[in-house]
Amino acid sequence: DSNPMVDGRMISAILPLASHADDSATIRTARVLTEYLRQAHVHLSMTEVNKTRARQKLPAINGLVTQRAGRLCPCTPMGERYGLRALSIASGVMYKGMAKFLGMDFHRMKDTRDPGQDLTRRIEFATNALNDYDFIHVHTKAPDHAAHTKRPNAKVKAIESLDRGLAESIKPLLYDDNVLLVITADHSTPSGGTLIHSGEPVPLMLVGDGVRRDAVDRFDEIHVAPGALSAMRGDELMHMILNYTDRARLAGIHDCPQAGEFWPGNYKPFTLKDREKG
Repeated sequence: DSNPMVDGRMISAILPLASHADDSATIRTARVLTEYLRQAHVHLSMTEVNKTRARQKLPAINGLVTQRAGRLCPCTPMGERYGLRALSIASGVMYKGMAKFLGMDFHRMKDTRDPGQDLTRRIEFATNALNDYDFIHVHTKAPDHAAHTKRPNAKVKAIESLDRGLAESIKPLLYDDNVLLVITADHSTPSGGTLIHSGEPVPLMLVGDGVRRDAVDRFDEIHVAPGALSAMRGDELMHMILNYTDRARLAGIHDCPQAGEFWPGNYKPFTLKDREKG
């Protein structure tokens, strides 16, 4: 990676990992990527946008950084792996790419200065789309953005706004027996210190018909810790969703050639008559 992740630090030199330090292909890749970033700097510096910024005494936007580089691997679409028609509702263009990669439809909704109202509109859109999809991902980045400012009060305001947005829009889903509601976060973002993201477990709540109830009555990192879900790992979440939507495949059961995680699979019916023989 060349991205230092922290403002004010020098960009990292692109070097082979120690495990591949003597591999000629890896050395060439690092050299080519380094040259690409240098050329990007030259071309970006010459753009009209940066010429205008220079006249306005503003710093140039003339560099790229790399992060989490890797080789593109095949990805089984959501429909084939989990048997779910899936939709993602988010604002960032990255999530459009993620949705395409995972075989999900995507609907972009812009962020405003009111994250609570943004969330309300997204949940309302999701509610109206329930007849067309089995899995709907509704995303907000407001708490993450607020925490990156390293101002705790900013994060408090973002979460309070989202609470208001949820209160306005989520009631119809709470009383719909055909809906499994899942609320969680993808990571912890500290509002102080120098870490960008941190490794503490995030809260998780599942509400739906047949979901096991526990004694937890508040939704935050501390109160949910002793709950019935325990410290669920990320790769276990989709299996739990399949479980509570009566789609979980019993381990070892294969009703079709495709290695899907859901049941029943897209299987070929058994017949008493051999069709090939007429």
